[in-house]
Amino acid sequence: MSRRVRNIAAPDIPADVVVSDPVSAAAAIATNPQSAQVWPRSGSKLAIVLGLLEAPQGASLTRLIVVTGWLPHTTRAALTGLRKRGFTVSREKANGTDTAESVYRVSSAEVA
Repeated sequence: MSRRVRNIAAPDIPADVVVSDPVSAAAAIATNPQSAQVWPRSGSKLAIVLGLLEAPQGASLTRLIVVTGWLPHTTRAALTGLRKRGFTVSREKANGTDTAESVYRVSSAEVA
C-alpha cells in the first residue's frame, strides 16, 4: 500500500506584512515551560495573522481573509485561538462609526 503525499504551498506573504520571530522553543521552555505553546510556528499562517495584528494600524477581517485564503468563520476562529493562547486581541471600528469595518489589533507585550 502506497502513502499519498500532499504538497502544501506556502502562503503568498504580502511585502508589507512583518512577521515577528517567535521565541525559540528552547529559550521559552528554559524561562517558562508553558510559554512554548503560546507562539505559533514561524512561517505559519497563524504567525502571518499575528504579524498583521501587531502592526500599528491593525488588520481588518477582510485583510486577514485575503492574506490567508481562509473563510470568514475560520479567520474569526483563528482570532479566538490567539485569545486562548493568551494574546489580548482588541476590536474597534475603523473610524468610530457603526457602519465602518472592525479593525483587530494585538499587543505582543500583553502575552499571558
